[in-house]
Amino acid sequence: MSFICPDSCAIAALRQNGPEIRLFVDGRGTIDATQGSARLHLDDVTRELIYAAPGHNLAVSVRTVLTRLYGILMPLLVCAGLLATIIGIVRSVRARRVQPLLPISLAAWALVGTRIIILGLIEASAFPAMGFTYLAPALFLSAIASLLSIGALTAKAQH
Repeated sequence: MSFICPDSCAIAALRQNGPEIRLFVDGRGTIDATQGSARLHLDDVTRELIYAAPGHNLAVSVRTVLTRLYGILMPLLVCAGLLATIIGIVRSVRARRVQPLLPISLAAWALVGTRIIILGLIEASAFPAMGFTYLAPALFLSAIASLLSIGALTAKAQH
C-alpha cells in the first residue's frame, strides 16, 4: 500500500458491524492496533518518495531539506542573537549611547519571553500548550529578535 502522507497518517480499517480500527503511522517501524477481536498489523513502514507527479517529489524533497536546515540553523541564530543582545547592552552602557535597533530587539525578546511564560503557566494549570502551533509565534519572533540584535551590533554608531 502506498499513499501520500507528509509526516504522520491515520489508517482506518472499517468493519461491517463494529467500530473501525485506527493506526497512526509515523515511520517508526512495526505498528499494531486492536479493537475487540479484530487486529490490524503493519510489518514495516518506509518513507519512499514514489508519487505520480515529479513536481510533487521535488516539493517533498525541498520541504525535507528546508525543514532539516531550519532545525539546524534556527538554534544557532537564536544563540547568536542572544549573544549579540548581551554584547549590545554592554556596549550601550559603556558608550552611554543606544543603537536604534537595540530597544526594538529587546522588545521582541520580551515578547518571546512573555509568550513562553504564558504558555508555561497554561501548561502547568490547564492543558498541554507547548506544541508547535502555540509556540510558533515565539519561534518567529525569536528569529526577528535575533536578526534585529545582530543588526544592532553591526550597525555603525550614531553621533
